[in-house]
Amino acid sequence: MALLLSSLLDEREFHKLADELLHHLQERFDELGEECDIDGFDIDYAEGVLTIKLGASCTYVINKQTPNRQIWLSSPVR
Repeated sequence: MALLLSSLLDEREFHKLADELLHHLQERFDELGEECDIDGFDIDYAEGVLTIKLGASCTYVINKQTPNRQIWLSSPVR
């Protein structure tokens, strides 16, 4: 029998928890960006997508994947 994790957490609760996490990450990365003074550092959070730029060639994207009730990370590093 397969267990669907999306059935364990309703969509409203997922959005609440995911938004709290993304907001916390945004605040923490803002602090780290100020502490480290990285050239080209930029952070943006809009519509459930957190984009972190560490210079011209390094961008990370963290976003909600609601159907799966997951948070995904896109990284320039394999």
